[in-house]
Amino acid sequence: MVSPMTVVPEQAQENNRRYWLWLVSLTIVCCGLIVAAGVSYYYRYHSRLHFTPEITISPNRQFFLDDPILGYRNNPGTYTITITNRQVGKSLAFKVVVDDQGYRTTSPSPKVYEGKPEIWLFGCSYTWGWELNNPETFPWLLQARLVDYKINNYAVAGYGNVHGYLQLKQALDQGRLAIMAVFVYNYFHLPRNVAAPSRLMEFQSVRDIGLLHHP
Repeated sequence: MVSPMTVVPEQAQENNRRYWLWLVSLTIVCCGLIVAAGVSYYYRYHSRLHFTPEITISPNRQFFLDDPILGYRNNPGTYTITITNRQVGKSLAFKVVVDDQGYRTTSPSPKVYEGKPEIWLFGCSYTWGWELNNPETFPWLLQARLVDYKINNYAVAGYGNVHGYLQLKQALDQGRLAIMAVFVYNYFHLPRNVAAPSRLMEFQSVRDIGLLHHP
């Protein structure tokens, strides 16, 4: 005779099956709620915070040129870039001066610093100075303070660590020297170092101002 506290094997298996069925069902429900919350957050906040701004450049010509080593570089010249946020009805304009080598200038008279020991700065739009006039960029401010040196701003908007390495190698292969090379790093440089899908999508978003290619 089976005592009240005794569970027969068949009953134990049934209890075990019900337990795992309950656990799996609960897991599916929780995952569904998390996905639903994520989708809701994306459509409610992401679309408002991560918008694609409208960028216009004067004069109206290609701001980026093909480069056989780096993939792309800035087109020399003087530009006024206007960024417009249609969602809030505001815009920001800034002036950019790019030298004959395709890099942003760091002083009103670059020839004054020719022949002086050089300091090279590599980086992305943070170092390049996106949304800033030339005199407001930190390479320009460094040049104003370090008058005994020549500050070269080799940063370009959208560049990553691979670009900095290729730029450094190219300069050294040309026999150029610097007393210091500074590489400004950001976590979002990692996908820029490879042809990640997100990286290629960024190229497509700015195709109106120039065709960008991965090195």
